[in-house]
Amino acid sequence: MKVYISHIYRIAPNFIGFLNRKNFKNWINRVLSHISYQGEITIHIASLKEITFLNRVYRGHDHATNILSFPFDEKKFNFSFIGDLVVCHQILEEEAITQKKTIDAHWAHIILHGCLHLLGMNHDNRINSKKMENMEVKILSQLGYPDPFQ
Repeated sequence: MKVYISHIYRIAPNFIGFLNRKNFKNWINRVLSHISYQGEITIHIASLKEITFLNRVYRGHDHATNILSFPFDEKKFNFSFIGDLVVCHQILEEEAITQKKTIDAHWAHIILHGCLHLLGMNHDNRINSKKMENMEVKILSQLGYPDPFQ
């Protein structure tokens, strides 16, 4: 499995320690192992301005968000590419503080959340939302992180 990360050095130096290819691969591999799937994912660390622009253009929401997922339709092509994740560190940092979570636990949760979206999961209704939350809690627990919904 390959993970491509762009613009990781935009992040404050004190967070670079846990934001490395090894941790991203570990988090993503844990998700993919639950569905026996392998492939490539790109992760772009976006600024507040970039994620707001992308959210407006691709989702129709004129505000910033913590993560955007862009699944790749592999049915049309014979690639192992799963899709793109665009993450805004500034928002994740603010959310972690507000929600009293460690920054690495919050990053792990949001990356897992984005991967589940790439794989077709959604939280568009209560049933799907509960399924997705349960999967996130299970995987995060296996990684040694607490339940993010507590």
